Amino acid sequence: MHVATRSAAIVAALFAPLVAAAQTAPSADAIIARHVTAIGGQDAVLRVKSITNTGTLEMPSAGISATMESFSAPNRSFVRMTIPGIGDIKNGYDGTVAWEVNPMKGPRIKTDKEKVLAQEDADFYGTLLFSKERYQSTETVGAADFGGEKTWQVKTVLKSGKTTNEFFSVATGLRVGSTSAQESQSGTINVITIESDYKQFGLIKLATRNEMTTGAQKVVVTLTEVVLDAIATDAFALPEPVKALLIKQ
Repeated sequence: MHVATRSAAIVAALFAPLVAAAQTAPSADAIIARHVTAIGGQDAVLRVKSITNTGTLEMPSAGISATMESFSAPNRSFVRMTIPGIGDIKNGYDGTVAWEVNPMKGPRIKTDKEKVLAQEDADFYGTLLFSKERYQSTETVGAADFGGEKTWQVKTVLKSGKTTNEFFSVATGLRVGSTSAQESQSGTINVITIESDYKQFGLIKLATRNEMTTGAQKVVVTLTEVVLDAIATDAFALPEPVKALLIKQ
């Protein structure tokens, strides 16, 4: 056998397992469908009309421990973090207006990319089900070790253009976490999110621990209570300072 031919054969043999793995990896649709089944199935998710979360938020490196409350429903969202010595930081989207009230910076209305992200985050069923309508594309990247598990990596591109790599457990099908570049007031930041401690709440199963890492900073959100389909009628009402900003526009 010619040396070059023999070398090519050796290289092909070395990479054959990787090629085979890539060929047998499930499609993005199949991986996502398995996750949806694992959390209860599409029919169960569609029967849920709202989710109320209560929990804690910790930033160990900064010595910050806060309480957190969030409400979500189709096309609406609200999050309040109460930090000792600082006060309440609130973010919301009422279906039309995306806003923030921060005791250190005051109220503001989100526009442009920030508003688009708020709209995407408020896509209640689309987020839970990874609905195709949310995306420009979804594709399987391959197998990856992530969050201490063997996972399938799926690259998703939202209609806004935001790219996120989602990771789903090979063993359970559940989403283990994601990596993405996110826009903020400080610029673009790389975020690694790990989800764990899935628990059953009524018809569906949800992660109760969310660990987000940006550089050296880590934020851990732990849910202590999750309530389905019981939400105050004014949960998404605009705060008065935000209403005042709208009047000035």
